[in-house]
Amino acid sequence: MQPNPPKTILIDEPELGLHPYALELLANLFNIASYKTQIIATTQSPTFANFFDIDDILVVDLINNSSILKRLNADEFKVWL
Repeated sequence: MQPNPPKTILIDEPELGLHPYALELLANLFNIASYKTQIIATTQSPTFANFFDIDDILVVDLINNSSILKRLNADEFKVWL
């Protein structure tokens, strides 16, 4: 909602404590804001993740004590969830 947002916004688990209906509203706000700024949000909520396209999601796995970011295809994502 800022006229000149920062280049990147980082948010950790924004869905915590929100009513389920508010998750959809928040996801819509993220989508609107993403036209002006990059948004990086973490979540452990499959419900919140379902409001986004698979291309919008990066999965983080811990492999050999390193965080590995990757995009999954739809079938891999279903298994991962």
